[in-house]
Amino acid sequence: MEQKMNEYRYFIADDNKTGTLIFSNEIKGEDMLLLVGYVIYFYNAASVDDIVDKLVTMYGFSVRKEHITAFDLNTNPDTPYTYYDLIDEGGYCESDGYMYTDIDRIKKHFSGEKSQKMLRTIGRFSKRTFS
Repeated sequence: MEQKMNEYRYFIADDNKTGTLIFSNEIKGEDMLLLVGYVIYFYNAASVDDIVDKLVTMYGFSVRKEHITAFDLNTNPDTPYTYYDLIDEGGYCESDGYMYTDIDRIKKHFSGEKSQKMLRTIGRFSKRTFS
């Protein structure tokens, strides 16, 4: 019997709600929130393109659609997914959905000194190993 792999979809977007839909078979929502914070602060990734580049080249993500708006994503029959907000849902997402990942909200979420210290202690993001 063939086992189906999980696919975790993330819409990495800026405050204009324009971004890139990416996916991974490994990174779940809880880890993604931390990973995006890590990429923003430790690689100085400031834009959607910078963040997506790091996630693809260093962490094995794949791009599904680039430079699309949230409206296009939510109304296009090619992307029939349910919306879940990465921060509001705490990383929880049903298998039929995608996680909306607002990079400006994540920057604010991890902007405090305690958050920065916590991110520095996460060694597993310094190399591509997840379990």
